[in-house]
Amino acid sequence: NPKKFMNTQKQITGRIGEDIACQYLEQNGYKIIQRNYWEKWGEIDIICQKKNKIIFVEVKTMRETEKMDLAPEDQMSKNKIAKFKKISLSYANHHKIDNWQMDMIAIELNNENNLKNIRYWENIY
Repeated sequence: NPKKFMNTQKQITGRIGEDIACQYLEQNGYKIIQRNYWEKWGEIDIICQKKNKIIFVEVKTMRETEKMDLAPEDQMSKNKIAKFKKISLSYANHHKIDNWQMDMIAIELNNENNLKNIRYWENIY
């Protein structure tokens, strides 16, 4: 995955958000299976499991300074959801998983990159 070598502010923010999301999931009884599952036409931030269900999680993170009246959720366009669904379906089919869902975690950081707000959205498609 070539993106790993670039460290723009956006990527640093994204990585912090994903770390927080993983902690949040683990604290709530989810088992992390994989992070940053990657195919040429898309990526799944976190794949986790709770009971007998596989959950694909998209993490959207924003810092206070970027907000301008937007929430992290606003980054999840119909187009992005469709792409997320396509890669989730691909993973599920490839691994023969019947019981799965797509969730999103919205994370807001303050300017010191500390967690200000976290919201968990289930079944986003």
